[in-house]
Amino acid sequence: MPHSPAPDDAAAARRVELERFLIHMIAVVEAGRTNGLDPKLKAQGLTTPAIRALAWIQASPGTTMTDLAAGVFIDRTTLTRTIDNLVKDGFVVRGGGHSDRRKVTLTITPSGSALCALGHDIIDQHNQAIAGLVDLDALTVVNRALLQLHKAFVADERIRNVHTGRAQSPQP
Repeated sequence: MPHSPAPDDAAAARRVELERFLIHMIAVVEAGRTNGLDPKLKAQGLTTPAIRALAWIQASPGTTMTDLAAGVFIDRTTLTRTIDNLVKDGFVVRGGGHSDRRKVTLTITPSGSALCALGHDIIDQHNQAIAGLVDLDALTVVNRALLQLHKAFVADERIRNVHTGRAQSPQP
């Protein structure tokens, strides 16, 4: 007769299974959302990285590239190219203002704010269509879990450092 796992072992195994599936499903849902959203943004001359960067800069005027990279979860190469384009198109202004002249600050322009609002309208409509597929109770539970995960990412310096490319090599 097969041995039944102890309740703690069964719970631990179930947790591992749920964790794997949760992270996979987050990636699948985000990919599906992005695949549907990107053409809508592109039709207006927008990209997801541009809207994320504009929104962060609008919420944090005078932010630095380092803070922006840590906040928007966009790889540095894409982020630099995105900011270069936003500056070139007059949506963001680079400035100084620090005693350390190597620190460049970013500020959104009025036309950048208008573009950000347009992007948010497109994103909101798209997100509402997706969220409308799920009942309110399920949406509340998922939202609560994702907020906990987000809080853990923001609070965990190791995760932030890996994301921003400032991870330290393990000491021997």
